[in-house]
Amino acid sequence: MVTTTLIPLNLARGRLIPQSPDGKTLSCSTLWRWHRKGLAGANGERIKLEVIYVGRTPHVSAEMVKEFFDRVTAAKLERIRQQELANAEVTTDELTAAGLIGRRHPIAEAREHSTSRAEKEPNRGMVAKLTVSQS
Repeated sequence: MVTTTLIPLNLARGRLIPQSPDGKTLSCSTLWRWHRKGLAGANGERIKLEVIYVGRTPHVSAEMVKEFFDRVTAAKLERIRQQELANAEVTTDELTAAGLIGRRHPIAEAREHSTSRAEKEPNRGMVAKLTVSQS
């Protein structure tokens, strides 16, 4: 026979779920929401925190909480993997349309096609030296 310690859902936040790095404990309403509505899974399904009712009070065990977090973590990693695959499938046409490849910046193109003022007026800005010879 396996013995599991059940803890009321409202007390699980301090005993089974660690505090955040800034020292805050999870809200009771967050645990209730995880039980009733769940969190988004990888393929649109909802991942819910399983509870056992003792009378009218929902209870959880350390194993139930761990299983919930394991499923949430797996779904998160799957969403990240799917996003990376989607990002890797970007086509050259999409990158060109977004202006990331293919086309040059309009100012750079204009500079290539225009002639510089120095080419148009080669003597502009030059100082002429005048040499006076005395005889």
